[in-house]
Amino acid sequence: DRDYIVQDGQVIIVDEFTGRLMPGRRYGEGLHQAIEAKEGVRIERENQTLATITYQNFFRLYEKRAGMTGTAKTEEKEFQEIYGMDVVVVPTNRPMIRVDFPDVVYRTEKGKFYAVVEEIAEKYERGQPVLVGTISIEKSERLSQMLKEPRLYFPRLEMRVELFKKASAKQQGPEWERLRKLLERPTGLKDEDLAPFEGLVPPKGALRAAWEGLKRAVHTLSVLRQGIPHQVLNAKHHDKEAEIVAQAGRSRTVTIATNMAGRGTDIKLGGNPEYLAAALLEKEGFSRYEWKVELLIKRMVAGKEEEARALAAELGVREELLERIREIREECRADEERVRNLGGLFILGTERHESRRIDNQLRGRAGRQGDPGGSRFYVSFDDDLMRLFASDRVIAMLDRMGFDDSEPIEHPMVSRSIERAQKRVEDRNFGIRKQLLQFDDVMARQREVIYAQRRLILLGKDEEVREAALGMVEETVAAIAENHLNPQVHPEDWDLEALRAALLDTVPQLEGFPL
Repeated sequence: DRDYIVQDGQVIIVDEFTGRLMPGRRYGEGLHQAIEAKEGVRIERENQTLATITYQNFFRLYEKRAGMTGTAKTEEKEFQEIYGMDVVVVPTNRPMIRVDFPDVVYRTEKGKFYAVVEEIAEKYERGQPVLVGTISIEKSERLSQMLKEPRLYFPRLEMRVELFKKASAKQQGPEWERLRKLLERPTGLKDEDLAPFEGLVPPKGALRAAWEGLKRAVHTLSVLRQGIPHQVLNAKHHDKEAEIVAQAGRSRTVTIATNMAGRGTDIKLGGNPEYLAAALLEKEGFSRYEWKVELLIKRMVAGKEEEARALAAELGVREELLERIREIREECRADEERVRNLGGLFILGTERHESRRIDNQLRGRAGRQGDPGGSRFYVSFDDDLMRLFASDRVIAMLDRMGFDDSEPIEHPMVSRSIERAQKRVEDRNFGIRKQLLQFDDVMARQREVIYAQRRLILLGKDEEVREAALGMVEETVAAIAENHLNPQVHPEDWDLEALRAALLDTVPQLEGFPL
């Protein structure tokens, strides 16, 4: 559920950057067969690779090259060095007002996921739509499980209770004793149970921080028990992608997704009325891909009802269906206004990717076309990026200072460490690609000669092909003759039978000709 999945008795590779399935692609050198044996599915024959080429040399085959993407600026140096291409930043169509909040860093992955659940619960209760980005199918399903099963949050609440007890150990009095008695059964606590004790806690200091943490944990558990409906979008459920992404911008919507979710699409705040209208008409037997149906939907959503009615009469669409599309339009408009006032779509990243480009793609799901939005990444020192590339000095410092999972680590050194880790990985990956390209450049010369001959044979004129073929025959025969007819040896000592055998082996059509 990270690098591959098993589906319909087949091992299918999952693209680590997009999160999409890659049917037909297979690992080489027996690795795919080993995985098939491990998973107990039919072992298929290994593919034979007839020709390979690096992406860089493949693109270089084109005389003119250009591209457009929202995330190329971080790779500007590579475009310049490899392709000699400049990266030009085009201003956005409308001012970008998305707010990108600083990263929240936790010591362990467990603490990070508890904090993510708390933020999801908070946003859901407010009504703000949330898109949660995960790096693998496994992580997306783990987070979904935490939202479905409130008992998985119990350890977090119990930790908050212990921290509060520790912070309030010196406090005395009957009210404090009553509060301590109440905290003996933390999983049964409700918001209203803690409300009477609000004035008991000082307004500032460590005790207030512990109290606020306890209240947040109790409230989160209460929201989890009421239920947080959510959609999971990963390579296992890719068939529902369009439907899920179309509604990801509606209020009180939580979408947990791998990198694949809505890449390059505008997630419309308040929902996508065109998609909902198309789904409604499809249930009535109309195809959304019929151009007149598509035009009818566009006219209705745009409020051009007279034009829509003319198309409806032509297609046989009933008046009650048009009325329902009008209701969908108004519902989406009202919801869009509500979501805008709440701050738009909020992006919650659960891990920094080794490439800043992928992080920017996740952030870019929100705040498109001038919409409001926000984003925040939650990071832990157990994440692959931090574990492999973060500074050992930073981790040692955190251990010495006794940081635990109760509070996030907020320090400029930590933020810089994350940025340096990503830069280090990007530089390493660029170095690997550059070295691979240097090796392939040698092969490219040979490849160009072979491809030139292939083009001549396939596309050349008959005379050109004949001339080339005769030239090859002459060169081959001359080489064989040179091997067997040594001018420094007397002709009577030449091995003419070996010469004959070599010629027949190369040109069988010479059989019967006197040599």
